Amino acid sequence: MRWNRASRVQETFMRHDVPKNLDVPDDPEPVSASVAEVDDLEDSRFEEIDIEDGHAPARLGYVCNFFFLPFCLIPYMQRNNPFSLFHAKQALGVWCALVGVLGVGRVLLGVGGIGLGIWLVGVPVLYVINWQGVNQVEDDTARGLPLFGLKPQEWFPAEARESDFGDD
Repeated sequence: MRWNRASRVQETFMRHDVPKNLDVPDDPEPVSASVAEVDDLEDSRFEEIDIEDGHAPARLGYVCNFFFLPFCLIPYMQRNNPFSLFHAKQALGVWCALVGVLGVGRVLLGVGGIGLGIWLVGVPVLYVINWQGVNQVEDDTARGLPLFGLKPQEWFPAEARESDFGDD
């Protein structure tokens, strides 16, 4: 016999002589925030000026990944814009995964076609993930990429800083 939450609550009520006319919802409201609410909170941490100024380097970091060029290292090393830094870390994670897929595929190329299979599956999947990063930049959002989440933010620790060429 399968027990659901409502039947367990009713059984508890019957054992303790609680009135039976209380309404018990079948689907209680979740306690934690939904993924969409968390994503909205993440997007609100950047100011509009940071998004405008960081648009080009962030987009270029993802686009150069399609050609295996790690342009995302430039905003990562400069660290003068939090929006472009966020996307530089995400793009760097995708670039490292691309290099890893190509390297593992090359090593396993002679082993029964496993390397070719890794290339044929891994590279297109990472290209789709990279394209989603381009779309996020175009939509002015900053969320974790599929399969990566916000892990690249932990893997490549760096905080945005003010420009070194300020007025002294």
